[in-house]
Amino acid sequence: MSKSPSRPTGDDTPEEPARTVEGPVFSEQPRREMALRLCLPGRDTVDHQLSPETAFPLTNTLIKGLSQPPHVKELEVLAISGEQQLEYFITPRLESAPIASRAVPFQQSLSEYSSETPTVPDSTTDKLAGVASKHLPEELGIELCDVDLRSIRMWPVTTGRVLLETNGALRQSHFDWNDPFVETVRHLAATARPFVVQLLVGSGSRAKYVATLRYAILHPNYAIASGRDESEHLDTGRQHPIEHIWQNAGLRTNYDLPISEFASPGLWASHLYWRALEPEDQKPRLRKRQYMERSDSRTALDLYTGTTEYRALFHGRPSSNKLYEKLGFHARIPLNDYTLRLFGAVVPLYYTESPWDSVPGRAAPVITTRAVIRQAPGTEHSHGHTSRSSSTDHTSGVTVNTGSEGHDQLLRFAVEYFRGQGDDAWIETQDGTSIPDGGHQPIDGRVRTIEVEFSSLSKPANPLTNYARAVAADRPVEFVVTNQQKARRLSEMLRQPWKDVTDTGVHLHTQTATVHLPTGQIPVVPAKGDESNWYLDATGELTLRDKTGVVLASGSATESVCTLEYDNPRYEYSESDESHRIVTADGVTKATYRTRSQLLDKWTLVHTPFVPGHLHCLSGVYIYYQSGDELVEFDIQASWDRTAESATERFRGGLREFVETYTTEAPGESILYSTFQEECQSLFAVRSHHEPPNKTHIGRALPDAVAVDDPSASDRKIRDRTLLYPPGLRSPDLPFHKQGGDESNPDTADTASGELDEED
Repeated sequence: MSKSPSRPTGDDTPEEPARTVEGPVFSEQPRREMALRLCLPGRDTVDHQLSPETAFPLTNTLIKGLSQPPHVKELEVLAISGEQQLEYFITPRLESAPIASRAVPFQQSLSEYSSETPTVPDSTTDKLAGVASKHLPEELGIELCDVDLRSIRMWPVTTGRVLLETNGALRQSHFDWNDPFVETVRHLAATARPFVVQLLVGSGSRAKYVATLRYAILHPNYAIASGRDESEHLDTGRQHPIEHIWQNAGLRTNYDLPISEFASPGLWASHLYWRALEPEDQKPRLRKRQYMERSDSRTALDLYTGTTEYRALFHGRPSSNKLYEKLGFHARIPLNDYTLRLFGAVVPLYYTESPWDSVPGRAAPVITTRAVIRQAPGTEHSHGHTSRSSSTDHTSGVTVNTGSEGHDQLLRFAVEYFRGQGDDAWIETQDGTSIPDGGHQPIDGRVRTIEVEFSSLSKPANPLTNYARAVAADRPVEFVVTNQQKARRLSEMLRQPWKDVTDTGVHLHTQTATVHLPTGQIPVVPAKGDESNWYLDATGELTLRDKTGVVLASGSATESVCTLEYDNPRYEYSESDESHRIVTADGVTKATYRTRSQLLDKWTLVHTPFVPGHLHCLSGVYIYYQSGDELVEFDIQASWDRTAESATERFRGGLREFVETYTTEAPGESILYSTFQEECQSLFAVRSHHEPPNKTHIGRALPDAVAVDDPSASDRKIRDRTLLYPPGLRSPDLPFHKQGGDESNPDTADTASGELDEED
């Protein structure tokens, strides 16, 4: 195997690299706009920091992210050393995006009041945030941000690229107890130098997926390319060469290229010095081969030294040079659902001192946060804040907090707006419990709750929970969003507080909390089941079902799901051997995993459902959206009310919506006419600008398909039909109903986030 020589680049290195065979000076400015940032916990409180032996797979996030409309051509995962911890970013590239651009368009509509903080769009990255919220654990914070890499890049660094031999194959048996991506990150972390790891994964033509993986170690004096370089020029590190990690999995790197096929060692050794070369040294001394093009020599040298790979890394390009194929390697590695898990994970890594202090002339990426989707535990207010930064500081290695204030800015704007109308309004002091964002009392009205939905509406359980909390406090609720489109989408979530209606009941949204059994175990379902499928039927019974419909647990919706009997396997942590186990309901060990990441690749934790207390969540609701310097109330009036030319036509339209949306056919069952009337009038009260129908009006306007008893019947009923579920349900699993803290076993703490679908 060809080895790279020592490559000094010491203090006499010029600010601009010398011209070599191919000039390494880059004029483009590598940025990632609207990237998804995955934030490690414990930035401010070390007690929340995770062990470096913990790893969270990105498999499901990548698979689901690639399926998001509009079609995502490729996802890029970057792991980059930050000032205090390892930073992770996921950036999508659409099918129609230019090859040189990774940007995803977004809207900016918070007006001049908060022009520093553009609103989070309903865009590809916004949807990707919903996917990440679903599949990644609560320990990880999620933000939308821009990333500027110019402070890292400067002169080129030798960059490794993982390759698959044309006639080779991935050794899948090696993957059961070894994750090469995780091993690579840990290996690079042990060098005590800043580093970059890049994964590009997209849909393939012959294989389901294709992946590109690169890595670069940043050293002030030497280009670290191979294990030999590490042993000679690094004080710390792993005992085995980095390339062995991938060789054990049946893979190679660009440092395994047969460089002697193209040029004598003297040439490529001198080529790697970042110093001015004498003209005679710049002439390649080729080893001619009849089947090789003359230009292949220079290309091979460039691929070997990593200049091309370094450029492609920072511009987010797969750049599979044809010479790789000629040399017998696949630079874009074909993968399936199983092997994709080897090519992406979040590995916790924290720094007591900034690794960038040891690399003069380079600095950590500049991160501009647009919005905080989910804050990481152990992080005060805004993840990414450092003592060296300010809201406008763009110096190297500083995180700029322009978007983390977005929610608070919109809340302050709403409060000041209501005060400007002569009302009393205030911001609630958050103490870590389930309390609203603020309050508002009009001069002539009752106190209302203010709830700001600033970022994404990808998690319907959040605004639905906020609504339920206001109802429990007997208060109306004012939702404030950033634009009219979000207001309309929020109104639909509140109108139908479930995912969909099935033959087994309404398919419920789920919360972020996992189900903790009295034993401390957490029920699980196979990972390919994708989510915790909870259903609520007309009798008020909850059922948990697998993807084939088999019931795994059932019970009353008014009881905690943590008290139900589960036929599922359960997850438990064993302190004795520090293993993560899947056990049966009878306590028999079904599988044992070395890490939680390996377990979560096979299993999904079961999460608690959001049980709606009402057929719709519109009563007592006001929805406002920002328009310039004003808040505009969104009108949730139904089209049947707006276009009806007569009261009868209006009544028929409203009854049609009620019957089709909130009832279901059920031969032999019935609904009390008084209950039907009350619930109908509840819908009319919020969807119509006119007086709701009375008992007589309802009887006359009922759809023909609805059978009803004679008006003279003493106990009049709607026959062969039921409500989707009983109104007035109260679930003890809602956070504001729970008493005390979570006393669950800390060793089985949540390792996955809420099971929310992509529309959540």
